[in-house]
Amino acid sequence: MNYENFQVAVRAIIKRGDQILLVSENEDYWVTPGGYVDKGEEITEALKREVKEELSVEVTNFTFVSIAEFKDKRYEVRKIELYFLVEVDGEIELQDPDLKVKHARYYSLEEVKKIKYYPEFLTDFFQD
Repeated sequence: MNYENFQVAVRAIIKRGDQILLVSENEDYWVTPGGYVDKGEEITEALKREVKEELSVEVTNFTFVSIAEFKDKRYEVRKIELYFLVEVDGEIELQDPDLKVKHARYYSLEEVKKIKYYPEFLTDFFQD
């Protein structure tokens, strides 16, 4: 395996009642908040950092729930994304230093079925 073309990312599934928070750069495609694990960084620290950077809130609790592995054709890399069910403290305020998160919104199951989103298994988390 060529490790230069391999990336690990963390993703936060943040719920509010029967809704899940999704973020987007251009509102054409929605994902859960998160980002890459930096070299030498622990996965849980990356999760806390990414949520704080993108949403300006603190992670207070988290549970690992899933993993996704795929080839990102835009960048010619293999990606592993680790998904965590996350509780946060504070009001969400977008401040992404990378300027990739420009929109954030809570979606219900009915609403999410009408948009483009990733990962597909996200709908499993709408049940309490």
